[in-house]
Amino acid sequence: TLLFYAFFVIFMPFLAKLMGLSETVTGAWLGGTIDTTGAVIASGTMIGEEALAALVIKIEQTGKTGVGIEDLPEAVAELSSYLDDIIKKIEVAKQELTA
Repeated sequence: TLLFYAFFVIFMPFLAKLMGLSETVTGAWLGGTIDTTGAVIASGTMIGEEALAALVIKIEQTGKTGVGIEDLPEAVAELSSYLDDIIKKIEVAKQELTA
């Protein structure tokens, strides 16, 4: 199963680029077709920030959060901001550990 997911994590973003899909469309495609949330995040990260729509789609599928497709741009922006905050906290923690 792990090999199967690894294949999709690498293959689907490559295929999306070959097809000329935008980051947002690619993210929606990845989120709707890849089964595990971790694989969705990994695939979306390979595409770019706008492909984090993949995570929004996956969360919608699994958690039924109520985020509609019309709310997708706002949800992606909110998720991006949240992830930026996490990255900043990780950087602060790294600095504290090395000090």
